[in-house]
Amino acid sequence: MVASKNRLFLLQIILATIDVPTALPSDDLESELAQASRTNVAQVPQPISLGSQLFPESENPYSADAPIPLFGKQCAEMTVIKNAELSSYGQVVRAQFFPPSCDWSQAVLRLDGAVKGVQFDRFGIVWLAGVEILRLTTPEPTMKGIRWQTHRDITSAAPILKRPSNMTLQIPNVVDKTYTGVIQVNVSIAFFAFGDAPSSVALPRLVRPLKDWTEPSIFSIGVNGNQTQNNTLTGLPRNMVHASLELFASGHGCEEFWYTNLPDKYTSAGGCGGGAYREIEVFVDGILAGVAYPFPVIYTGGVNPLLWRPLTGTASFDVPPYQFDLSPFLGLLNDGGAHEISLVVRHNNKAGVWYLDGVFHAELDPSLSNLSGELLHHSDVVPPTNVSVTQLGANGTMIITRGQRRLTLQGSLRDSQGSLLQMFSVVQVLDAFNNNTLVSPDLQISEGWMRSTSAESKPSVKSFVRSAWFPYFVSDESRQDKNTFQIGPTFVNYSRIESIEIQRVGEPVFHLSVAGGINATALYNRSLSNHSLVYKERSHSEEASTLLAGTRASTCFRKHLSADAGFTDSERETPEACDWRNTPLGLYACGLSFCRQLDGVGRSAMGFLPPQHRLQESQEPAALSTIFL
Repeated sequence: MVASKNRLFLLQIILATIDVPTALPSDDLESELAQASRTNVAQVPQPISLGSQLFPESENPYSADAPIPLFGKQCAEMTVIKNAELSSYGQVVRAQFFPPSCDWSQAVLRLDGAVKGVQFDRFGIVWLAGVEILRLTTPEPTMKGIRWQTHRDITSAAPILKRPSNMTLQIPNVVDKTYTGVIQVNVSIAFFAFGDAPSSVALPRLVRPLKDWTEPSIFSIGVNGNQTQNNTLTGLPRNMVHASLELFASGHGCEEFWYTNLPDKYTSAGGCGGGAYREIEVFVDGILAGVAYPFPVIYTGGVNPLLWRPLTGTASFDVPPYQFDLSPFLGLLNDGGAHEISLVVRHNNKAGVWYLDGVFHAELDPSLSNLSGELLHHSDVVPPTNVSVTQLGANGTMIITRGQRRLTLQGSLRDSQGSLLQMFSVVQVLDAFNNNTLVSPDLQISEGWMRSTSAESKPSVKSFVRSAWFPYFVSDESRQDKNTFQIGPTFVNYSRIESIEIQRVGEPVFHLSVAGGINATALYNRSLSNHSLVYKERSHSEEASTLLAGTRASTCFRKHLSADAGFTDSERETPEACDWRNTPLGLYACGLSFCRQLDGVGRSAMGFLPPQHRLQESQEPAALSTIFL
């Protein structure tokens, strides 16, 4: 942002001793998203009435994320990492994991955290058997202390959950005289057994990390600038009938707010350059296999920390991974040889870093062996990224960036006799718009959107189209005179909408959609000479989520939260009533992502877990019973 590095650093130190929340979207997320679609940018939030009210404390942070449906009764729960206290940058916590004895079909991870005092928001990773199962960021604390809780469905990691292994947790942290917040964490896994027997069509699965490591580490997965992360997979089975890559990715340093970055030519000394267009690329043996736009996650200290109390930014506690269908490459991957999977962030800023961690998934057919095939078609259309600059008066500059891409893949899979088993195709279309306007030396407005679709061939369905829509708006202002320093009024409004459309032969299209968005505004003003003398703290936020499922694309869940001065003032929620039993391929929405039944068969939900459960001050979850603030 404007003076981003120094200003954000200074602000986080100051605000860690106080507390505040967020701001103002429409009452109905669907109408907000419809408006965003018409205008091609996120809806501009309206200013709130900013007063001098101070609020040194706030509720425990949480979000409006949709609940995770549970399809059976809990048969086991275990706390794997217990009472971890993270206080140093290179600290790694490890614990042994032993699978439960019950015959389970769904697994949900839960992270319970607590922190108090002065601390930045920190990011971290949870691995099991070297496989990443959660990418997280932590909230900034109050002096009294806060707790938070995150759930994530990890059923897709079933193969590694069925054998003993090690769980690893890393959250680089610094504790000293200034930053006093020790981050306390427990990590648990709950297992659920279904009443019905698993379908006989369930295929064995393979889950492997791209990194061949025994001791996972955050610091071995970072890429800067034009660096490429190369990973080699060896010993793959020769009976894989479906392959995909689950890629966890998050930008940090000068890449945390990459969509606000200006071209190098217009970046002042010490600022973040590189422009405002990014793509995540996946290569198989040097051939482009998939492209995705990164979602602009804003962590809980981002832009203005007062925005996120108590309602956290979308995807800030659980940063969802990106999904890539690698099935067109099965003919190559089934040859029994070594294969290189490479990861790149296109236009990555050399002053920033992206932490990229991939997980390879495959389904195996025990009745087949020595499969082969070919990559029959590969087309990558990459129009030049277009950047136009317009001067606005004496001090203003408007920089508009447009980027597009189209990737088409087709591959065959043949049995040991050379007979055709399956044709696989993937067609990806990406389109993005960004407008960074420097209104004055004190004010930058960043707005835009990213739209992408991926049409993928799947067995037993006529068509399968995955789409994403990410609109965003950020107004970032800071100023000071000889007596005071002020940040704001700050406005942030952004949404994440992921959708899938599936059509089986002879049936209507089945629509799935999970949408979440937040609209927040905040102001902070304090003395230049006495940083503890705060004149104004003010914020307001509204956050909403919806689920759609069915052939009529009807809403089956809606939640709307509103908070002011650090505390919730409105909470409305409809019961989750989605028809997961009739959803093709056993798909269901799980938080901000889509999950799939292990046997591909739809079921009705028997219960739910809220991904970010709001913890009241009097509540103390069992997994945190020995943690105190």
